[in-house]
Amino acid sequence: MGDERDAFVARYSRWRLCLLLLLSLGFVVGGLWMLEVFGELGEPSPRRPFGTLPRAAYPYVGALNVAFFGWAAIIALRRIFLRQDAVRISASGIWTGQHYSRAFAWDEVTTINPAPPIIRFEVTEGVRKGLPVWLRAYGAINRSLMGSSFAISLGSLDANKDEMIDAIVRYAPPHLTGREG
Repeated sequence: MGDERDAFVARYSRWRLCLLLLLSLGFVVGGLWMLEVFGELGEPSPRRPFGTLPRAAYPYVGALNVAFFGWAAIIALRRIFLRQDAVRISASGIWTGQHYSRAFAWDEVTTINPAPPIIRFEVTEGVRKGLPVWLRAYGAINRSLMGSSFAISLGSLDANKDEMIDAIVRYAPPHLTGREG
């Protein structure tokens, strides 16, 4: 099985997060433009961006852009300077810093789908009920969109997808990975 010393560890990739930060800030600027922070827009036309969007919708779409992508920029900026582990897969279970401060033991994981770029996994009902309310809501939304409560996106990590899959196969019980044992 291996021990904690040979656990798979991934951290946030600074250059990927910088790209995400720049992209998010671009959308924030676009939202501010729609809110007319930089001056009046004039009348929309089919040749201008959002030409078919009703003029009355501009402030709402702009505010949504600023709120959502501003939030994404703050998260990316925070993670750029965060040098702790983002994901740890070991004999004791799977831990992801974006979800919860404790690891999910392998006997608490009911399914795992290691198909990059997103690793999806589900935990037992008892574990879900013991999680904070915000995390249960996050899990329910994730489950409705992706089919499982939790997901690890490799997009912002320095992880090698093959090494992560190898760690899951090495440490997860056989019934989770579909291998004989």
